[in-house]
Amino acid sequence: MQLLAWKLRPVSLGIYFFVCISLPLCFLAAVFQPDFFHNISWSITIVFLMPFLFGLGFKYYEEVPKLFDHLFEKALDDVPHEKKTDFYLWLDSRFNHYAWTFLIFLLVLSLTLVFFYQKQSACIQGWMIGGGWLNLGPHAPNFCGFTGFGLITAFIQLAISYWIANLAFRAAICYWGLYEFFENRIKWDFQVRINPLHPDRCCGLGRIGDVAMLFNIIIFIVGIYVSLTVIDKIVLQNSLLFDDITVPLYLAGYVLIAPLLFFLPLGSARHTMKRAKIDFLRPISEKCEELAIKSSTFTHEKSSAALHDFFETDKLRSHLEKEIPVWPFDFKSFLRFTGAIVFPISPILITLLTEFGRNVLMP
Repeated sequence: MQLLAWKLRPVSLGIYFFVCISLPLCFLAAVFQPDFFHNISWSITIVFLMPFLFGLGFKYYEEVPKLFDHLFEKALDDVPHEKKTDFYLWLDSRFNHYAWTFLIFLLVLSLTLVFFYQKQSACIQGWMIGGGWLNLGPHAPNFCGFTGFGLITAFIQLAISYWIANLAFRAAICYWGLYEFFENRIKWDFQVRINPLHPDRCCGLGRIGDVAMLFNIIIFIVGIYVSLTVIDKIVLQNSLLFDDITVPLYLAGYVLIAPLLFFLPLGSARHTMKRAKIDFLRPISEKCEELAIKSSTFTHEKSSAALHDFFETDKLRSHLEKEIPVWPFDFKSFLRFTGAIVFPISPILITLLTEFGRNVLMP
């Protein structure tokens, strides 16, 4: 990415966003459009959430190449420089594919235009709609135009939506790269050193889980943004959910895409870890089988000793069977992920259930 070429740091990008966009926007709103602060999906998001989202998103972009460097360091054999270069070129050609980036921009632009067309058709005067900017007059009587402040926020919304969509797309490309690295034996045949007893309790592949958890934090922030948008729409504006096309799309996209983009990169290493676990436990299982045979064929004294060794070995095997993971994350990480997915949208569920109950009980 161009941001990496500029050698910006994730913290710096978040601070720049806060100083150059959040603070000036709040100052303009306080002077010209105080009603902006009543719209929580905008005011809270732009001040508190988006600086973190941009900073963490850039941190994710930094961590992806470091993850693959880490995997190459764990290769069983020295990977030829040419083969490693070919893989990085393959990954870069997809991660920074300009055609896909342009298509994502067109999709986000189309949805943004539909969103503002709905706003203009409703022609509800407020801090965003009802000014002289882009007012087409008698040629489009239902088009109320933008306030100057509203037009600025329209461009900011386009940029934020584009950033989120790009982030989701590149997370999918990261999964594709991991799948190629672990599973495409015909093209690459990278053999990774798996240590079932590694102290990270992820067979030495904990770095994959770390990157996934970083993306999980980003999902959490996006979830809060989606939750604020739905609550703002239904509770504060007293509107229907489908009056605004972006709200149900954000909600559906979050519920469907967020779990996939978390679990798919983790699942890419699962088969490799499972094979390593089986290979590691096979000698112990063979030893158990050998001791079981000895306990039934030897004399009483030798049979008792073999039986004792069998139970000890089988106990060790059972313990290792439970302790050696086949996913590059532990149960605590799963709980954190589940909380990060469910917690932000729990207010949405409460709001929707309350609205449903109100419509049923008080039609």
